[in-house]
Amino acid sequence: MVSFVFSETPMSKQLLHLTIELDGSVRKAQDHAPLSVLDQQWQERYEKGAELAIISAPAPEDDKQRKLVNKTINRCMFNGQRYALWPLSGETNLYVGEVDPGVLMLRIDRNGKVHDQKKEAAARGERLTSPYATRMLAGRLFPGIELALVQVPGRMTEIEEFSVRDTLAALVWKGRRYRLVGATGGAKDGKFYFAEEKWETCLARQYQRWQKQPFRISGFWCPSARKVSLKLMPESRL
Repeated sequence: MVSFVFSETPMSKQLLHLTIELDGSVRKAQDHAPLSVLDQQWQERYEKGAELAIISAPAPEDDKQRKLVNKTINRCMFNGQRYALWPLSGETNLYVGEVDPGVLMLRIDRNGKVHDQKKEAAARGERLTSPYATRMLAGRLFPGIELALVQVPGRMTEIEEFSVRDTLAALVWKGRRYRLVGATGGAKDGKFYFAEEKWETCLARQYQRWQKQPFRISGFWCPSARKVSLKLMPESRL
């Protein structure tokens, strides 16, 4: 069992310390971890607003325990929050966990109405897992960025195209406005990535740095922020 001991001062910053048990369950440790256990890159990410925790994993004694522990490492949940785990540099069986709400999974119907794909899947008795935002380049560059993967219909009538296009141009979900930033490899299948509008300036600055060459951000290719909508719309007949 890992225990952190450090000199605590009124200015000490502490991280939540979680422990993965041999049965794959996760519990809160009695102690906290000092921010100093993180390298500079993670400390800077913490200062930018990332919600982090130190997560310790046990040494499995057999294949069954190994499978249970590895399953939790790959999909760690605690108090209703999902954590993306990264090995802690220089340590064995210690991870940095970052709270990751995942990418919103939305669908626009032929009338231009927006739906939550996770809720729709749950109503059918199915489970839809969204990608980790923090494991995408945009999530690494901008802690806390909110991304949405939006599915649009296939073949549409002219009226339906206008309805869907209008929704894409002014996408609002739960009072938040989102902007089109790119597409996945399935762009021809009508799948597009959006980011919450407040991140538009940060993304635009990043696009300008790579303006002369294509690059991958949030798991998709974009030539430039200005060209995204012009390039993608015709391909999906929107």
